[in-house]
Amino acid sequence: MEEDIPQDELLRLAGLRYAAKNGNEEAGSSLKESLIERKALVLLREVGKELDWPKDSTLEARLESEIAKEREELEAKVKDAEENFGESEVREALLTQSKFVARTGSLSEAVEAYDKTLEKTVGSGQKIDVVLALIRLGFAANDFDFTRKNIARAKELIEKGGDWERKNRLRVRQLFFSTILWSFWLDHLQRV
Repeated sequence: MEEDIPQDELLRLAGLRYAAKNGNEEAGSSLKESLIERKALVLLREVGKELDWPKDSTLEARLESEIAKEREELEAKVKDAEENFGESEVREALLTQSKFVARTGSLSEAVEAYDKTLEKTVGSGQKIDVVLALIRLGFAANDFDFTRKNIARAKELIEKGGDWERKNRLRVRQLFFSTILWSFWLDHLQRV
């Protein structure tokens, strides 16, 4: 029996965002609910401007408070790991913090957090995993230069010592990226 592999949440949100921008109201409401549930305040504000959602100061204040509280807890875990544990525990705490920032913050904040995690990562497989996460962020943000740069970065790491699973995951991301670029090119040709 095959296991259903869940769709990456960032890519699901990007799809909902695209549909909402093209007039799908159901996608817009689903997107808003998901962003609130994820406490993705930066993205909620950005998408709210795009889709002319009314500003909800009370909701934003509540999310800011919840994000600040969770951020403090994660920073305390990182500090505790740095003071009381070894490198792998510090790396895991930083990775947890990076995932949180990717969920709630801006792309630049997430990249900074993942880069900090990458600096503390020793194993090549774990480094590849971090770079693959950065590639997903690039897809979700439609930042093609960023995505291209991290695909090249992942290729370099895999050449130095990646396993088959990570090689295959990179290939899937490369094919997805090529498909996106091809779609944009075809769309451009149809408009000309």
